[in-house]
Amino acid sequence: MGKLVAETMEIGLIITAIVVIVFDVTMWCYTSTIRGYQFTTFVGARIGDILGMFVLYSMPVIVLTIIATAYLAIKQQYPSDLRASWFRRFCRLLWTRPLVVNEFLGVLNGFDLLVILSTIFVVLWMVLNELLPQLRSLHGNPMAGLLKWKPIGVVLGRVAVLPISLLLIPVSRSSPILRAIDIPFEQAVKYHIWLGHLTMAMLLGHVSIFIGIFAYKHHMVKLVTWPPTGVSYLAGLIAFVAGSLMWITALPLIRRRFFNAFYYTHQLYILFFAFLVYHVGVTTAGYYIGGVFLYLLDRFFRVHQSRKKMLISSAKILSNDVVELKIPKLPSMEHSALSFIFINIPSISPLEWHPFSVASSPLDETAITLYVKPFGITSWTQHLHTLVTRSTKKNGSGCPFAQKFSMEGPYGHESNFFLRYKTLLLVAGGIGITPFLAMISDILHRYEAAHTYLPQHVHFTWIVPTSADLHILQQLAPTSIFPQLQSSNLTIVVDVYVTRDNAIRPEFEPSLSVARNSADVEPSLVETMSIRHNLHMACLILGTVLISITLFAILQHHALKRQKNGFGEKIPSWIQASLFFCSLAIGIGGMGGFLITCWSKTFRYKRNSSASVVSNETEFQLQENVLYQPHQFPGCDDLELGARTLCHQSYTTLRKGRPILSEVLDAVLERYTNENVGVLASGPESLQRDVANMCRNHSSNNYATAQILNYHSVTVARATRTRMMLICAARQHNNVAGFRTVTQALYDRGQITSSSSVFSAGKSWQNLGVIYPAWCRDTVSGYSRGYTTKDQPDSADDVTGAVKTTTSSGDIGEEMHVDTWVRDELEEPEGGPEPGVKEKAKQAMGAFGEKIKDAGKAITDSTDNETVEKVGETVKGAGDTVREKGSNKTSLGKEDVVTS
Repeated sequence: MGKLVAETMEIGLIITAIVVIVFDVTMWCYTSTIRGYQFTTFVGARIGDILGMFVLYSMPVIVLTIIATAYLAIKQQYPSDLRASWFRRFCRLLWTRPLVVNEFLGVLNGFDLLVILSTIFVVLWMVLNELLPQLRSLHGNPMAGLLKWKPIGVVLGRVAVLPISLLLIPVSRSSPILRAIDIPFEQAVKYHIWLGHLTMAMLLGHVSIFIGIFAYKHHMVKLVTWPPTGVSYLAGLIAFVAGSLMWITALPLIRRRFFNAFYYTHQLYILFFAFLVYHVGVTTAGYYIGGVFLYLLDRFFRVHQSRKKMLISSAKILSNDVVELKIPKLPSMEHSALSFIFINIPSISPLEWHPFSVASSPLDETAITLYVKPFGITSWTQHLHTLVTRSTKKNGSGCPFAQKFSMEGPYGHESNFFLRYKTLLLVAGGIGITPFLAMISDILHRYEAAHTYLPQHVHFTWIVPTSADLHILQQLAPTSIFPQLQSSNLTIVVDVYVTRDNAIRPEFEPSLSVARNSADVEPSLVETMSIRHNLHMACLILGTVLISITLFAILQHHALKRQKNGFGEKIPSWIQASLFFCSLAIGIGGMGGFLITCWSKTFRYKRNSSASVVSNETEFQLQENVLYQPHQFPGCDDLELGARTLCHQSYTTLRKGRPILSEVLDAVLERYTNENVGVLASGPESLQRDVANMCRNHSSNNYATAQILNYHSVTVARATRTRMMLICAARQHNNVAGFRTVTQALYDRGQITSSSSVFSAGKSWQNLGVIYPAWCRDTVSGYSRGYTTKDQPDSADDVTGAVKTTTSSGDIGEEMHVDTWVRDELEEPEGGPEPGVKEKAKQAMGAFGEKIKDAGKAITDSTDNETVEKVGETVKGAGDTVREKGSNKTSLGKEDVVTS
């Protein structure tokens, strides 16, 4: 009975949400018409201008948020069947079917295209409805050429309010709307980027037109004046400057090279929205204050959440330098298997927050496990590695690694969507394995708990640079979680592709471990106020909204409605706006702070009642990995330690080189026919695009078949940030050796997976060429052009022409052309290429290998830094490999070039 009532309420909430969305879209389209303007004026005259605009345009967003919170609460209490009806499966295709895949837009599904087309339609509708009548009225006027620009500028400014109202919703990490449709924060950011570009483009046109009009009329003084009432052009100019700084630093080229500038400049959003209100008055703020209000409430919640200081209970450095962190938690803490958290360690940097995927299952009631891969010599992650290394060398009593940290989250997918697929194909690059470890662990825990509707076939393809990276697989022992694995219907197959060294199962060095060893240093159990406590979130939103609305009403009655002070003068606009901000601050900070304090005390009470039960159990399990304890399961006692880890050959197969993803997919589809396959990608952006493109091609070529590939991106780490760190490190070399070294590193780390991604990397280097000598710039340019010759040649002249083009810019161009030629498996034209072309390319590879070796020796001899010396040795080894492949082989094959 309860299940039936819950389903009825769920349907009712969905219908109500649809009605609210239709009403909101209709109001935005209607407001640009004459009748719409009359209607909003009528509502404003009855309840006040601010409240009128707020109710008509911002309240729908608030109501939709509350509906989403209620929906999540019902789903949490009565989870729906993962193998749902055909209608729900059809709707899910909007999120899981890649439709557009390219480097500029990334991977777009049906929902993305729906958002883009809907926004463009409403914006064009508003622009044309407001602009065309005004332009018609100027028909026949001899000054129309000049006069028409002012209405264009006004309309651009008015319509820009629409994307502004939506701008902050995608970056509200705890947004119930995004959680209800299961779009995690890291994937919703792209909507913020698109809306930001649209907003600033329209504001650029708005500001440019008015500056041009003022310059023509010699009224430029208006730009630096602030009248008591009416429009303040100075405030608008300040808002535009703040927005432009955020816009410029958010461009990919600048964001990747100067990420800190991008991050700190984005804090100017406060100035942007504040002076936007000062510019046009508080009435216009009613259009977009809903999204701003929810974002400010989210930020306030996160600040309160991160105030709690906790201790990392244990840390470990694996053979591949990956740092494992364990954080104790309360069993009541809720999160999905594909969650991530933001970590701040003040001893490293008090301002930097970094996201990391949770590598442990939510059913693990004792700890949260994180894996951190250090990148860059001076990066935050490298500082963490150094901190743990130094802690292992300390002796004596006390806690050797008592590092306090703050945490935000967990965030991520609301549901464990991967459980709905019978077959899973997981593709990861490098440290992108982290969320998949949590997935596999969660599936095993659910099998042990006898859950139903679980995946039966898990195929995991992992691309790593060295065999030492396999050490992370030893941290997961499937049979320790689910002893009956061998006799169950669950199969786990792991294919590891090693791109740099030989695919030989290594002997791992002992891990450097640090754990608390003093009873007087007790790490705080994670008791963070989770966004999954939906009733608390609903009370928080409702309480702050009601207080804010009440203050709006008081403000409207006592200040704005009377419009005059005791001397009979109009109240200045800036005072009205300041009072408006005070009401927001009291509503969010006052009422929100009170509700969060009550919430926090409730958690503290529950913690005190349960911590004594779990602390003794946690203390032992965190100091020694529970997965390595001796088996107590019948039939498993004869297994060796290695057989109980995911690294063992019973699960994992090592291969040399890079995988051909289409062949991997075909093997899975051939084995499991007529099944919907969940394809999940985690790692660099280029890898995700390749996997998404593979799924799109399959869906396009097999549209009528029953077998569907459902693509999901689950990564948190940004490949762009990793690439930025590598490029910045290479700039220290200030020569082409640094360029070649880092290019190889990008390839090994999975940043380079196709000709298009290599061309993009080459263009980035070409843009950076201003810091290099001219001959180095030419080499970089040749590198970029070499990778554009990826189309299949039609004749021998095409092959020769491509070689000549790249040869003119240096030997690296020749080598890169051969790489492209062989990797794309271009067929030789009839009659073969001109004599000597292949031999010339082989000789170039040999010479290139010698130069790489010399560069590595120079790097090693010129420094005492251990990390740089290691890079030098790696470069020398790469030089030997390339030289041998180019000079000693009688012919070049695809594996030879990819291996080099």
